[in-house]
Amino acid sequence: MALGDRRAAGSPSADTGQVRLARLILGVVAASTVLLGGVSPAWAGVGLLVAPNVPTSLVVGQAGVASTLTITNGSNGTEAGLDVTINTITLVPSCGTQAISGADCPTGSVDPGVLHPSPTGTGQTGTACQGTSFTTSVIDATDGKYEFTPSAPVVLGPTSGSSATCVIDFSVTVAKVPGRDADGSTAGLQTDQAVFVAGQASDSLAGSASGTNEVTIGPGSASLTTQVAPASVTVGSSFEDTATLTPPAGGVAPTGTIGFAVYGPADPGCTGTPAFTSTKTVAGAAAVSDGFTPSTAGTYRVIATYSGDADYESAVSSCADSSEVVSVNVPAPAITGLSPASGPAAGGTPVTITGTSLAGASTVHFGSAAVPATAVSATQVTATAPAGSGTVDVTVSTPGGTSPAVAADRYAYVPASAPPPGNPPPGPPGSHTGPPLVVTSLSAEFTATVNPEGLATTVHFEFTVALPVLGLTPIVLSARTVEQPVGSDFADHTVTATVASLLPNSIYRVRVIATNALGVTPGGDATFQTATDPPPPPPVEGKTFNAAPVSGLVYVRPPGGKVIAPLTEARQFPVGTTFDTRRGVAELTSATATAGSDRTGSFSGGRFRLLQAKATGGLTELELVLASNARRGCQAEAAAVTAGDRAKRALPKTDLALLHSTVKGRFETRGRYSSATVRGTIWTTTDRCDGTLTSVHRGVVDVDDFLRGRTIAVRAGHAYLARAPS
Repeated sequence: MALGDRRAAGSPSADTGQVRLARLILGVVAASTVLLGGVSPAWAGVGLLVAPNVPTSLVVGQAGVASTLTITNGSNGTEAGLDVTINTITLVPSCGTQAISGADCPTGSVDPGVLHPSPTGTGQTGTACQGTSFTTSVIDATDGKYEFTPSAPVVLGPTSGSSATCVIDFSVTVAKVPGRDADGSTAGLQTDQAVFVAGQASDSLAGSASGTNEVTIGPGSASLTTQVAPASVTVGSSFEDTATLTPPAGGVAPTGTIGFAVYGPADPGCTGTPAFTSTKTVAGAAAVSDGFTPSTAGTYRVIATYSGDADYESAVSSCADSSEVVSVNVPAPAITGLSPASGPAAGGTPVTITGTSLAGASTVHFGSAAVPATAVSATQVTATAPAGSGTVDVTVSTPGGTSPAVAADRYAYVPASAPPPGNPPPGPPGSHTGPPLVVTSLSAEFTATVNPEGLATTVHFEFTVALPVLGLTPIVLSARTVEQPVGSDFADHTVTATVASLLPNSIYRVRVIATNALGVTPGGDATFQTATDPPPPPPVEGKTFNAAPVSGLVYVRPPGGKVIAPLTEARQFPVGTTFDTRRGVAELTSATATAGSDRTGSFSGGRFRLLQAKATGGLTELELVLASNARRGCQAEAAAVTAGDRAKRALPKTDLALLHSTVKGRFETRGRYSSATVRGTIWTTTDRCDGTLTSVHRGVVDVDDFLRGRTIAVRAGHAYLARAPS
């Protein structure tokens, strides 16, 4: 149907005879008059025409859209010269079909709420109902039907007069797009209006009529406003963005999603890759992003993007919106302690300053004297005290400002005492181990104070780390730095040494050892823990996997490597890496082709090599590794069996390799004579002289016997031995 095609039932203009009567006359009176020569029937009828007129193209949110209802007296015959009083006017403003007859939208096509008529209407000047007020009210909420009630009776004059037509002015508001398309052959979404009127002529004859109209309705616009909070934060603090959608008056509440993108710290045009994104569902016409915690100072900008929905078009905020700008600043430093908190007035004492937000420190002030900052981290700075006197405040300057003076930053200069007459007798050296400074996860700096006490003295640092072992005493690894000469006077000397190749995430003990001709003096123990590296990235199928220690001591040797190293934190390794879990438990994670479905397992009790190939569907394989002399041991035991045993072709049952496995996902353990494939269970694989034994503790394991060429399903509580050739 063409847009705006208004259809009115009851028009008498082109009808003749019985067809016209059938279409026009809803109330009919038959009158018969007896004349000479026969009976001649005289027919008369009340005919009404009604036409709704709503603009043919609207969008959601339009309000006060001017519309009309036109009602005309189209009676014929005797009633053409009579007045007709209108007693019923109803309107269904939105119906999901063109197939409307009568006063109602057909069942199954009702679509209320698309258009809302104004609460009142007015009779148009120059028509039969001029000046009359009409009140609209809902009379059928299910059908969405309204009734127009006039303030005074609406009387249409005879058809030939100027008062035969009443035009009602009213307006509509577009609340939403149609839920049912009334005209599938026309682009867009259409809804139809159905009007019904009924009246009675002055001779009591009744009639009625209906008419329709069609409107295309498209999505409107919801206003998008945004506000970031707070507008100023320090590095390490977070901010979030709130986006609010305001629908037009009378429009339905928006739905959909809002995506938030944060740009910065140096992207004024928002053209680079976002530093952070977050997508939220609109609820209550608003959405709040997840919090973003920047790690770098600068200016950040947020853009909010509304997805749009059936009723509203999409919308995007502006990069230049001042309410979407966040200033991220470096936090001001603060000092919580000094070590030591005093030193000689001559200066030269290394001082370790602890606190917060110390990263980027360039200068340290002892009172008004400035010295460079060294060995800087976020929580620790080292500086050498200059010469001074009295008690002064130590302050640290960073890009975030200068630390405020507090009681914890006081440094006391100790005046030099008068030297004793002559030199004191020499003695064993004096030594004191200072607090270590952790530089990275693999390195640290040691410091100590040493007095030679009059004899040539050398110094080194000894450091150890204790590694846990399941059920056994921890293994202690030790090392030492190279010897350093410190002179032969009676003064205190500061000694430092930097060490690398430490184990990450491990607790070390360190002490200084000073030696001269009269003795060896240890300086007491100090402890420190190396940093933990960030978590490894996700594994890549067929290339890498991730491993982490669970308990005890686990050793790792990458493919081609000659040195095994303890595993002390989660790390990523290439396929082909060998693990030694005889004294600990390791958790392994391998990738699959399906995102989010990584396989994990815990393994202990043996040595194995981890393999994975895409050709096997990403199956994660753990190949047991035997000691180099394992086979010779089997041969020696086999030679020692009795003649009777040899007659039975028996082989010894000595264990050569063992592996306990608890997994989630598809794994395979491979021994010399069989492999065990699972999809999540607990089992043990043991390589022995007489074969490969698979013992299942939970679930079901498929065992492939290499020599016999068959697969056996082994259930919990059972075991299977794939025998070695005799």
